[in-house]
Amino acid sequence: MDGKVRTNALNDLTNQKQDGFYGFTAGLAFTIGGGEEAEAAKNRQLAEVEARRVKAEEDARHAKELAQAEARRVQQKADADAAAKAAKETADAAARAAKEAADLAAQNAKQRAI
Repeated sequence: MDGKVRTNALNDLTNQKQDGFYGFTAGLAFTIGGGEEAEAAKNRQLAEVEARRVKAEEDARHAKELAQAEARRVQQKADADAAAKAAKETADAAARAAKEAADLAAQNAKQRAI
């Protein structure tokens, strides 16, 4: 029909006339599994997954360290505020005592003058 010469040769393995299905299945037999390329791709994928896991662990550790540092900073600030408040209260008490002593001395001096 199309001018091509056809042969009547038989396939040595199947002992039947050569057809496209046999060629297709033979091609699949050599391509399924992918061999070394598939193994290399699988290894790359595993390495990428492991790298992401390690990075996630490192990020979590870093975030934990930052949170601990922030907690220490907040605690130090609270301690410093408490110390400043105590120092102010002590200074205020000393000032009140000095004022009361000065007032008492002035009152005594006034009474002696009378």
